[in-house]
Amino acid sequence: MIRAGNYSFGETFEIFDNLLEGVSVYEPVYDDRGKIHDFIVKYVNFAAIAGSGNSCKYYIDKYISNLYGADALELHFKMYEDLIVTAKSKIFKAYLPPLNRYYQISGFSTSDGLFVLLGVDITDHEKIGRDLNSTSDTLKIEDQKKELNNELKSEIKDGNIKKILKENGEKFRLIFNRADDMISLNLMNEDGTPGKFIEINDTGIKRLGYNKEEFLNMTPYDIDKEYETRRALAKPTKEHHATFETVHTTKDSQRIPVEITAHIINYNGKNVGLSISRDISERKKAEDSLKESESRYRKLLENCFDAVVFHSEGKVIWANNTAMELLGVKNSEKLVNMSLIDFVHPDYREIVIERMNNMVENKAVPPIEEKFLAIGGKVIDVEVLAAGFTYNKKNAVQVVFRDISKRKETEKALKDFAILQAKIMRALKESEEKFRLIFNNANDMISLSEIDANGMPGKYIEINEVGVERLGYAKEELLNMSPVDIVAPDKRAEMPFNAVALTKNGYSNFEIVHITKDGRRIPVEVNGHTIKYKGRKVYLTVCRDITRHKLLVNALKESEEKFREIFHNANDMITLHKMNENGMPGKFIEVNEVGCNRLGYTNEEFQNMSPVDIVAPDKRVEMASHAIEIWTNGYAKFEIVHIAKDGKRIPVEINTHIFKFRGETVALGISRDITERKDAEEKLKKLLNKLSYLNEESEQFIYTTANYLQEHLEMITDITKQLKNDYKDKLDVNIENSINCIADESDHLKQMILNLLE
Repeated sequence: MIRAGNYSFGETFEIFDNLLEGVSVYEPVYDDRGKIHDFIVKYVNFAAIAGSGNSCKYYIDKYISNLYGADALELHFKMYEDLIVTAKSKIFKAYLPPLNRYYQISGFSTSDGLFVLLGVDITDHEKIGRDLNSTSDTLKIEDQKKELNNELKSEIKDGNIKKILKENGEKFRLIFNRADDMISLNLMNEDGTPGKFIEINDTGIKRLGYNKEEFLNMTPYDIDKEYETRRALAKPTKEHHATFETVHTTKDSQRIPVEITAHIINYNGKNVGLSISRDISERKKAEDSLKESESRYRKLLENCFDAVVFHSEGKVIWANNTAMELLGVKNSEKLVNMSLIDFVHPDYREIVIERMNNMVENKAVPPIEEKFLAIGGKVIDVEVLAAGFTYNKKNAVQVVFRDISKRKETEKALKDFAILQAKIMRALKESEEKFRLIFNNANDMISLSEIDANGMPGKYIEINEVGVERLGYAKEELLNMSPVDIVAPDKRAEMPFNAVALTKNGYSNFEIVHITKDGRRIPVEVNGHTIKYKGRKVYLTVCRDITRHKLLVNALKESEEKFREIFHNANDMITLHKMNENGMPGKFIEVNEVGCNRLGYTNEEFQNMSPVDIVAPDKRVEMASHAIEIWTNGYAKFEIVHIAKDGKRIPVEINTHIFKFRGETVALGISRDITERKDAEEKLKKLLNKLSYLNEESEQFIYTTANYLQEHLEMITDITKQLKNDYKDKLDVNIENSINCIADESDHLKQMILNLLE
């Protein structure tokens, strides 16, 4: 008796031999790490070994590697992975060298881990006959099959297939009742349509809710009205097998999506349908989730502020609106299939091609700053991030880039500012008095301190009078202390982090709490810079007392009434407005009295307006960039021009912050009227121009006067020489000395004039 697992199959195999073209059962063999390294054959039928020349018993309990070798073992690994582990394949097509045949194979696993393969021979028999050296083995197998079938002729001559299946039920119970999928057998009508079920496994009974007796009076149509239509669309019936998806309806009317592998087999002259139905509910849910995720991802990309382009094999396959706008392309169809390298500036093409090759080789590709060429030749500074992925089984690249032209301009402005700052520092270094004037008359505490080896601030080198007065120490006391000594103990843990940022960047901005000599706590905002002082690096810090600011913030948090008192009595216009989903400012929520008085609108009128409505038309284009800055940083500071109700233009400086207010994102804006400052700047500019003009006139006057004096001094020199020559023998000593003195003074005066002209 041959055994498969714990099940006995007896001495006859007609059920399995006629069930499919080939049936085989394997037990996976695991190594110490839990990984499959071989398979043991637990059962094969005649069709599975046709052409081998061996009996079925020859294969039982043997290893695949010993039977067929390493190549066949790898093929079984592949089938197990694709059919069972990942379910990547529905049907596996393979050529089996030991049998010299092609098979179309499906499979499933049982609850105790056995691996069942159901194979359909798809080799052209005539071709196989020509290729094989001998047909004697095949004839031998056919004779065995005929002999075994003859033994059952007397039992099935009345057509009682159910009786045969029942008597041999234990023989195929392993395949039917221990499978994870629903397996069913049904008779096939003469017209090719499915007839009544003749067998159903426990999985099918449990899944659909019918008992076995109910099933045996039903057909596949009773659980799937479109069964035959779907099967016909999936595969031609002449191939005797098909794989398709459909929906089963349970007894309680639930709908279960399934994937069916169906076969038509011949059993003692009758066509029988074998169906393996896999519940794919979870897969369908995953597919729907994936579609939703892809839809959300596409919407996100389409509305992303950054430009996104996908390209494969050097050609653009998709681009979002930002990319088309940035590259100057109005029609997406025009951009698709263009080469992305055409948009790269010639100076960067070699680098970009190298980066693309690195992505193909799965090498790291860090972000890079480069230049793009938009349609029309416009050069754009961009920051680019790229990543590879697979699209339609081809290598593709996702490129995300953003326009950093304005950032570059800002960096240049900062660099220019740094240069200007360096000039100021050099001027301070050259003139101690000028430095002292600024140093001691500032409104904020300014100090210079050493830098210790660990980067922490060392002893004070200098501190201005504001610092001395604020902290209450004598200057001599402070010069024996360091910035750490005046920081509140509970805040000293923050000092190393601030020092690291200051050392790394050369500047830093942070808040801290100072402790005075008498123990008072003073919150301060610190602007620190690393500078050169007398040949060494030191810290220059400007500490602004923000006590009032902190009190204001706390007061606003503690009481809305206090907030309104400050809100309406401030010197500046204060507004609260919504932020739209597109990032632009929405309608006003609140405007203080200063704003109403300044612009001439009532609070009710403001409720139907937004910040855009009070900005001068020629300045509204700037609002988008300010909105981006606000969303990016949470705050922004900028200058713009307001338009009053009567058309008056008012230049303002605006500080804006966004925060959550009653579940909505809102912005608080403080608008300071800088008309006087702008007028002063204009007057200063005119004054400087006037001074420049007066300076030029002064220089011209000096030059003219000097030339005039030189001419007359030359005349005086000539006269003195003439007097000496004419009265050489008649002049006494005193007169001669006076004449010589006049000549010397004239020469000296001429030399002074020459020096002045130089």
